[in-house]
Amino acid sequence: KLQFLYLIDLRGVIGMWPAPAAAAAGAATGFAACWWCLQRCRDDDDCGLAAAADTARRAAEARDRAARRSVRVLLIRHAESEVNKEKDDCHNGRHVDVPLSELGARQAQALGRRLRAERVRFDEVYASEAVRTQQTAGLACAEMAAPPPELQVIPTRAVPPLGICEIAMGAWTGRQKGVCNTPVVKIARERDAWDWRPPGLSADEGLAGESYHDVEERFMAFLDEVVLPKLSHEGSSGGHTPLVAVFTHHAAIRCVLRPLLEASPRMLAPKLSPKNTSITELVYDAGAAGRKGGWALVRVNDAAHLQHFMPPRT
Repeated sequence: KLQFLYLIDLRGVIGMWPAPAAAAAGAATGFAACWWCLQRCRDDDDCGLAAAADTARRAAEARDRAARRSVRVLLIRHAESEVNKEKDDCHNGRHVDVPLSELGARQAQALGRRLRAERVRFDEVYASEAVRTQQTAGLACAEMAAPPPELQVIPTRAVPPLGICEIAMGAWTGRQKGVCNTPVVKIARERDAWDWRPPGLSADEGLAGESYHDVEERFMAFLDEVVLPKLSHEGSSGGHTPLVAVFTHHAAIRCVLRPLLEASPRMLAPKLSPKNTSITELVYDAGAAGRKGGWALVRVNDAAHLQHFMPPRT
């Protein structure tokens, strides 16, 4: 049976190529979401604001493209953490000191073995300051054939927070989702899907809640200011398109996909849920004669390497 991976750019489906069955199977759940990702709502206030932001960002991207490099980016969610295992029905927030669970360690190693089998070589590796992302990166890279480059940790405790850390959930941190998501809250979140923030401060670090918009802005700034500039990476690519691994978080991946797809803020939750150690691949084309350039989405939520960890179908 022939299976395909779809290449999505900011304006729609532009092509498809045959893909290995295992990769296609792992990515299948993500591609079911591609069509609704491209559905755009421009009538509601939050959608209109997002559209205006997308227009401004598109203009800035075209203006800055000459100073950027082409690059492939793998957004990788961390493996299962102890909090994921024990409190998956809770709003977990940052929890930067939480380690991986035993299962999570095996998931990270399985990811690394898959990358080795696919002969993947990272040119740069980034992780948030959270212990779980750094452990995932370390275990996965240790399984790969080529020695990985030095892990670059992006500060999480900075104010304002930088780049790729998980969304802050304010006073909801550690509380059950069912208790927090009252009918009144659901209405408020639906009315302002982009800018709504959880109330209060977290008990552990005193962090105010973030909106999806907040996370989107800081993650896009990381891509624009750290990953894409040419000058800070001269001599590192060796004539090929560099491959950058970013070990990050569940909500962070969801949020950064919205501006890259120029989608409605309504695409975020609960329609896309990246699995632990799943791969979401992006390509940035700095452009050349006859090419459109810019960001393209190659695959979403590809966790084919976790098939052996999944319960059998009945």
